[in-house]
Amino acid sequence: MYVGMILGARNIFCILIVLFGCNRESNKFLVNNTGYAQGTTYSIKYYSDSLDFSKEIDSIFNVIDLSLSHYLDSSLIKDFNNSDDFCIIDKHFRNVYLDSKQVSDITFGSFDCTVYPLIKFWGFLKKQTTQTSINYDYLDSILNHVGYKNIWLEGDSILFKKNKCVKIDFNGIAQGYTVDVVCDFLEKQNIFDYLVEIGGEVRANNRLTGKKWKIGIEKPIKERTFGNYASIVVLDSMSLATSGNYRKFNFVDGEKFSHHISPFSGKPINNEILSVSVISKKCSFADAFSSAFMIMGIDSIKSVSKRHNIDYFVIYKDVFGDTVSDFSDGFKDKIVF
Repeated sequence: MYVGMILGARNIFCILIVLFGCNRESNKFLVNNTGYAQGTTYSIKYYSDSLDFSKEIDSIFNVIDLSLSHYLDSSLIKDFNNSDDFCIIDKHFRNVYLDSKQVSDITFGSFDCTVYPLIKFWGFLKKQTTQTSINYDYLDSILNHVGYKNIWLEGDSILFKKNKCVKIDFNGIAQGYTVDVVCDFLEKQNIFDYLVEIGGEVRANNRLTGKKWKIGIEKPIKERTFGNYASIVVLDSMSLATSGNYRKFNFVDGEKFSHHISPFSGKPINNEILSVSVISKKCSFADAFSSAFMIMGIDSIKSVSKRHNIDYFVIYKDVFGDTVSDFSDGFKDKIVF
């Protein structure tokens, strides 16, 4: 999730547990770039011939922020949301929109970038995490302007919307997309051994070292503790993203609400799912599908995943209230614990 877009968005659910070993044969050095960007932490590790690309990586963050960050008044997403009908967009905006639309189509609209007014309505754009009441009549009026088909692209750079009330937020996909952009940059520099993690979204490659990355998926509990893994998976030229509803929430009139909001009802979800992890080639897809699957029920996740060959790991409460897990065959092949 692109945490720089909304205050205090998704916590880091995937904990990195194994780093690169020494690569004596190629005489390359491990470079470790860490820091804070897009409202979260990042850790970017790669083997290089003594070259550090931290400045170039910072530039990537800045360019994507200028396109997609709600915190920058000069960003393109601000321009689009403030426009009456259309906005001229850049390649990053276009790429994220197209990936977002593809996931929306596959998940029958469970992933929807036009939920921004709903995020605002439920108080997830504010510093305070408590509201006193819910105006359901106003909520119904907001729903009239929610729906990913209310926006469409013409040509390569003009994004239209149905009316001025349609506003978007790519918080469920843009952080994964940023991971992909950084990885693509590294590969253009002939770097093919890396692990890029931004806010818990991960993509890894190990073409030269042959040492696979092991990634821990946390148990869905409120307090984070070291070694608290529900599963450990091996990543090789793949991405992993996890969504959950157990750490970020809001209170309205004393009632607890998840930050995952249904584009259909306009309300925070209240289902049995605690967390969903998705493995995919593109981190943007892993990010978006994990968010969409939080909205869907277990049966729908299984159906969509089977039809479109999506590898998932879901933790949920069964009818007896017990915490159980389920995963696709492809995901099972990557589990080492």
